[in-house]
Amino acid sequence: TVLIDNKSAMKAMTQRFIDNGHRRIGGIFGPEETTTGRERYEGYVSALEENNIELDKDIVFCVSPKEKEGFECTTQMLDGNPPSVLIAGNNLLGEGAMRAIQTKRFTIPDDISLAVFDDPSWTSLIAVPMMVVAQPTYSLGQTAAELILKRINEPDGPLQEIVLKSKLIERT
Repeated sequence: TVLIDNKSAMKAMTQRFIDNGHRRIGGIFGPEETTTGRERYEGYVSALEENNIELDKDIVFCVSPKEKEGFECTTQMLDGNPPSVLIAGNNLLGEGAMRAIQTKRFTIPDDISLAVFDDPSWTSLIAVPMMVVAQPTYSLGQTAAELILKRINEPDGPLQEIVLKSKLIERT
C-alpha cells in the first residue's frame, strides 16, 4: 500500500488556521465509510479538540465527494452563520465550495477563507488566496509501480505499507 497520512495533513491544515486566529472553521469531507473521508475528518476534529474548539455540526458535513455536494453544503453554510474558514476534503468538494462562494458573492479571504485538500490545477489559475494540501501524486504512482514489480519478482515477500508526506501550500 502507498498512501499519504491524511489525518496528519488535515490536522496541520486546520491547525494553521487556528494559529491565525480562526475559531469558526467549517469542513466538507467525504463519507466516513471511506478511508480518506474518515481520516481527513478525524484530522480536522483532532485539531479542534486539541485547541478546545467545539465542533459545530451546522458547518461540518460528510457527503459524497462531488462538486454538487460541495456547492450545496457551502450554500447552506453561507445562508446561516458562515464560518470564517471553509476546508474542503478534496478537489471536487473544493470546486463546489468555490462556485457557491462566488454565487453568494462572498469574497476570499475577506468574507471567508478557503482551503482544499488536494492541489487541483484550477487553484493556481484563480487570483484568490487559498491553502491547499499537495499530494505527491508522481511519487505515489512511482512507488506503487516499484512495489508491484517487487511483488512480481517476489510473490511471497512481505506486504508493505509506505506513507509519503504531503505539502501544505499557501497560494497568494
